[in-house]
Amino acid sequence: MKSNPALLNLTQNSSYRDFHSHLVADMQAKWPLQNAPVLHPFAGGTGNYVLPTQPVDPPSPSPIQVGQRLTVEQLLLQSLRSPVRLAAGQWVNVINPLSSTHVGSEQNAVDLSLIGLANDELPNFDEGQPVYAPLAGTVTRMNRDAGSLVIEHVLHQADGTSIIITTKYLHVSVVSWLHPGALIKHGEEVGQIGRLAEGMSQVDAHLHFSVHLGSEFAMSIDLSQWLAQRNIATIIRDDGIDSGGGYKTLLDYVNGLRFFLNLNTIKALTNEAENETIRRFPSETSPLDKGNAFKHAYWSALLAAYFSPKVSKAITDGHELWLYNRNPPDQKAMDLHNNKIGIRIGAANHTAPNHVIANAVMLALNRGQLLIIRDGQLLPSNVSPVP
Repeated sequence: MKSNPALLNLTQNSSYRDFHSHLVADMQAKWPLQNAPVLHPFAGGTGNYVLPTQPVDPPSPSPIQVGQRLTVEQLLLQSLRSPVRLAAGQWVNVINPLSSTHVGSEQNAVDLSLIGLANDELPNFDEGQPVYAPLAGTVTRMNRDAGSLVIEHVLHQADGTSIIITTKYLHVSVVSWLHPGALIKHGEEVGQIGRLAEGMSQVDAHLHFSVHLGSEFAMSIDLSQWLAQRNIATIIRDDGIDSGGGYKTLLDYVNGLRFFLNLNTIKALTNEAENETIRRFPSETSPLDKGNAFKHAYWSALLAAYFSPKVSKAITDGHELWLYNRNPPDQKAMDLHNNKIGIRIGAANHTAPNHVIANAVMLALNRGQLLIIRDGQLLPSNVSPVP
C-alpha cells in the first residue's frame, strides 16, 4: 500500500482510518457478507460469507514460489525422523478410500500400521507401539480423550531463515506429562498407538500422521518419497466392496449361483491368469516379484469381470486367508492388496475382452499400484528390475 496507495483511491497523505475504510469496502465488494458486521479498525468481525457470483480465482504460484516450496519440502523430508520405531517390523501405509479423516488439509496424511497386522485375520500388535516426535517442537494442541496431538516445529534453513512446520497425530494415547506449551525434544516419545476413535476395534489400531508447512490447517505435504526411503509400502485395506454374508439383491443371487454352477469356468480363468503371466514374464525366477503381482491382480480382475466384484473378493480372500495357507504375513498382505487392485480393474472392464483386462493390469503394475517383495521388503511394483 505504501508503494501504491492509488490501488484503493488513496494518496500518500491518507490516514490509516481512510485506508481501513477503503480496504473494507473493497473486500466487501469482492467477498460480500450477509449481515455485515461493524468492523473496528483494530479488530476483526464476524459474519456469514456468501459466495460471490463471479469469484476471483487466486493467482497461481510463480515458478519461483513452486521451487521454494519444493526446496523446503526436500529439506523437511531430510530432517524428518520416523514417528514410529521402524525396527519393530515392516510398517505400511494403509489406505482406506472410504476414510473420512483423509480429506481437506489431511488428504496427504498417512496411516502407519505394522505389516500383516492391518488385516482382520491376524492379531494386532500396533496398539501400544511408541510414537516419537520427528522434530523438536512445542505442543500447540492436544485432546487425551480423542487421542489427538499437534506439535509445532521451527525448521532452520541454511540462509538463516526459519519456517514453521506442524505435525499432527491421531489415535494416540498421549504420555501423561505432555500439555499445551510443553517443549518436545527430537525423537522424544510423545505417546503410544491406541484405539481412541469411536468404533475402532483392536485390529484397526494405527497411527494417523500428517506434516504441514505452516499451521495444522495448511495443506499436508506428500510423504510418498519419505515413505519410500524407509521401505514403507502403501497398501489398500478396504475398497468399498461388500463382502458380508448373504445376497442383498437379485443380481448378487444370480452371480452367486453362477459361481457355484461354473466351477469349470473358475478353473479356466485361473489357467488364463497363469498362462498370461508366463507369456508376459517368461524369464522371471522370483516367486514374489512382478509376475506374481500381475497373476494375482489379473486373476482377481477376471473373476470380477465374469462374476462380480463381490464373488471375486470372496474367492480371492478365501484363497489367501485359508486355514492351510501358510504364507507369512507380508506375502498375505501383498496378495490381498494386488487382488483388490485387480477387482477394481475387473469391475471397471466387465464387458472387455481378456487382453484388454490384462493390459489394464499391466498398466497398474507399471504405475506402481501393485506390490512386490524383494529382499524381504514390500515395494511398489514399478521399482527397477533386478540387475
